[in-house]
Amino acid sequence: MNKHGVRTSVFCFVLGLMGTIGYTEDWYISNAGGMALEPAFSRLALRGKYALSVGSASVKDLPERLQKYYDPSYRIELRCLYEDALISRRQWSFRDGTDLARLVAVFEDDSSGFIELYNADKLIAESHQIAADGSDYSTRYEYNRGFLIRAETRLEEEPVWTDYYRYTRSYSLRSVERRYLNAPLENQEAAFFRSPPLIIGLGAANEFVKPGSVFSSGFFEDVIINSGDRILYNTDDRGRILSEVRRDEDDNVLGEMINTWSGDRLASVLWKSDEGERLIEYEYNGEGDRIFERNFRDGVLERTVRQAGEREVEELYMNGVVMLRTIWEEGRKVSEERVRSNGNRKGGDR
Repeated sequence: MNKHGVRTSVFCFVLGLMGTIGYTEDWYISNAGGMALEPAFSRLALRGKYALSVGSASVKDLPERLQKYYDPSYRIELRCLYEDALISRRQWSFRDGTDLARLVAVFEDDSSGFIELYNADKLIAESHQIAADGSDYSTRYEYNRGFLIRAETRLEEEPVWTDYYRYTRSYSLRSVERRYLNAPLENQEAAFFRSPPLIIGLGAANEFVKPGSVFSSGFFEDVIINSGDRILYNTDDRGRILSEVRRDEDDNVLGEMINTWSGDRLASVLWKSDEGERLIEYEYNGEGDRIFERNFRDGVLERTVRQAGEREVEELYMNGVVMLRTIWEEGRKVSEERVRSNGNRKGGDR
């Protein structure tokens, strides 16, 4: 079947799905972030790169993980984000009689995702970050007169860290201190380095895309956390993390991470410790997706990664010259080649 036939079949399937589930939908022209940019008929919306449908669903349609949170007084809302006429993300929410969102959840094809529960003051009260293996990082939030003062995170009910929030006299967020109660096990490092929420009281309810993590590249994978360690996050008035100071349980400084921003996008991250400096630089496309990354150690370029969809090209350098090129597709290595030195430098030293 050709591409036109696939898209026609998908469109017919969407229309059929609307009839079998039995609810009306509103359609919008959208973007990669899942925003409702402009109302449109479904046929017109699906012709664009991104389309968004918003409608009601029944209890029988709910994912099993959400069944225990459902109350008969809630209305179930389902948002579907389409990319090239194919569903790329589903977002579930429960709304009470006043149309206030009391739960928001998103699940990926690999069963990973998040669940967030909100209180009557529209503040996030509890969240769950669920990994593909089913592990659940749950966080409970504590407020004082509407200001978040503490967030305690557990892994399968075992305490792992607690975040403490501090404010200026004008009630702007000044800093967040994270105290680790347990060290990460193997393959848990990325989750342990997840930054604390800085938009106070709000979760990921409006996000269809995940923010990139500095640790996704693996360049900082040996920056480990031990039980008793602390991280002090310093922020600006826009809620962006400017620096992270890490200390051990004896209050010795382990290192400092300095973030440089370009608007709301992370441009670079510098790690400084007694063992030297490491720097990651990022480039983005027009839609805000990271497409290029450079890794420097003590000012010398070591690695670059260029991404296009599910394809990544990784290049390793020696003395500023490419030595090894590896191509990855959907997380699998498909080729690897040694590159002959021809004096063609890419990136150079800093």
